[in-house]
Amino acid sequence: MAPTLRPGDRLLVDARALRRRAPVRGEIAVVADPNGSGRWLVKRIAAVGPSVVHVVRAGVDVREPNDVRPPPPDAIESTLVPAGSVYLISEGTATGRDSRSFGPVATGALIGLAWWRYAPTGRTGPISP
Repeated sequence: MAPTLRPGDRLLVDARALRRRAPVRGEIAVVADPNGSGRWLVKRIAAVGPSVVHVVRAGVDVREPNDVRPPPPDAIESTLVPAGSVYLISEGTATGRDSRSFGPVATGALIGLAWWRYAPTGRTGPISP
């Protein structure tokens, strides 16, 4: 998740945040790894459904489902993100485990939103979208 987060960062996660409201594009979400490993994944919300995500070399291109423009010329694949789901993406790398490998995630499967880095000492503070 570099540059926002680095290995060794310790985060506070608000598990109640999404009970009060819907997730917002750009927020940092925590989700249980869909492959059942028991690990938690920390990813940025790239799209909130309903939307269409076009995976491109530089990341993702997000559009409303009724957008009739053709996909970008460098689109590798397109994914429909249904209502009640989010599309999660790793920052800084195209090889991270995210929705490009496991698809959209139901918003009910999100554990919460990361909001504060409490360690290491020199990097403490709020995590902004």
